[in-house]
Amino acid sequence: MNEKEPACLGCPLEKTGSGFAKSIGPPGAPIAIVGEALGYKEAQDGEPFVGQAGAYLNRAFSLLGLNRGQFRIGNTVHCQPPKDWLVGAPWEQAAIRHCHTHRVLNLYAHSPSVYLTVGATATRTVLSEILKVEYQGKLNDWHSYVLGSQPPFVIPTFHPAFLLRGKQALMGALLFALRRAMEVASFGFTRQPVSLLVDPDPEQFAAWATNVTPDCWLAVDVENPVTPGQEEDEIALGVAQITRINFSINPDQGLTVPWEPRYQATIRQLLSSPCPKVMWNERYDTHVLRQHGYECAGLILDAMWAWHFLQSSMPRGLGFVSPFYSDLPPWKHLSQSNFGHYSAMDAVQTIRCMFGIAKDLKAQGQWDTFVRHCIQLDSRVLHPMEQVGLRLDPDRLTSFHAELETRSTQLLSDIQALVPSHLRPLSGGWKNLPTGFPGSEVLAQTVKKLVTCCDDCGAVDVTSRHKCQKQLSLKEPV
Repeated sequence: MNEKEPACLGCPLEKTGSGFAKSIGPPGAPIAIVGEALGYKEAQDGEPFVGQAGAYLNRAFSLLGLNRGQFRIGNTVHCQPPKDWLVGAPWEQAAIRHCHTHRVLNLYAHSPSVYLTVGATATRTVLSEILKVEYQGKLNDWHSYVLGSQPPFVIPTFHPAFLLRGKQALMGALLFALRRAMEVASFGFTRQPVSLLVDPDPEQFAAWATNVTPDCWLAVDVENPVTPGQEEDEIALGVAQITRINFSINPDQGLTVPWEPRYQATIRQLLSSPCPKVMWNERYDTHVLRQHGYECAGLILDAMWAWHFLQSSMPRGLGFVSPFYSDLPPWKHLSQSNFGHYSAMDAVQTIRCMFGIAKDLKAQGQWDTFVRHCIQLDSRVLHPMEQVGLRLDPDRLTSFHAELETRSTQLLSDIQALVPSHLRPLSGGWKNLPTGFPGSEVLAQTVKKLVTCCDDCGAVDVTSRHKCQKQLSLKEPV
């Protein structure tokens, strides 16, 4: 175990933190991988990422034909916090600030082209210190995005230790981030420009709408006061006020207008056009639009379910999916600070993802199956059923419940009968018969119990210390 360095003097983890490990790897490595803090194995060996998380990281390297010797590897905090507790600990912020000296000497001074930050702690710290960008929200909405306009770039991803805690399905996201880091370090990165039209005047909006032809795909996205920043697949149906509606037909342009009367004629024109509509969780958007008297004509393509059809084990949020198909920066964290930008970006990213996902589904021969099971089934069967509802016979439903209860009771009785009597417990039991669930009466049984009684006074459950009241009265003087 390495001793701490003089610069650790005054750190809250100076005495309570275990071990110390500098960054390792070639000083001139183009990519620096930054983690959180040392674990037990790392503290003992004096080297970062040599425990289980390190083995998982090595596996990712191997899958891409890489090795850890190609990277500079370090941590945000250079020792092991007590009980591996850093996030949310009383010493978290002070320890991170104090370790800035070590990060400068061991990581920043080597001027890598790309920082691959694994986990929210490393992402928050490096973004703040290198790019002066504030990290907000969830890592799901930051992973694999390229941050920065020139070297050094920052690419966040998930920590291998997080993947080991039941999130192995995210290995693909880690591999994607590693591959993107290699590409950016090797060839640089130039972001394609995007045009965002926020609150154009009604005439400009109407002019934009003339570009929508029957053969184009129109991205449609509604916003309300409840949903900004929320994962699309977690939004519950209900009555909702619309605050904005967003559109896009071009991967390089998005438009958003407030839900106001002066825009309604053009909104209705766009929604009633025969072109296919692209939505992210169309079940929610069409439900809310219908509440306000708007129906969407034409084929509706749900990009969220297209993604789920393609990658069923992955998260379904638009912020998570977008870096696989777009080079634009993260935007989901702007839902409160820059709502117009956030809304227009929703439309752009929706159309970009749908184009990319459709291409992948067609390449794998899955597009026709997706259309049949996730579009035609919805539009021709499930949605019409939701519109008219299903008729219920309450009397038959009550009778059916009673029938199920009778069958359940009989089944429990049959199971009880299969247990030999000599194996059934003859002690203990309930003071009162169990109630509250079907078949509870069949669980009751007669329990034999030895009861000691007093022959003189009739007391029950007496012990050797019993004082018989009848005998005591006979001994009293007359």
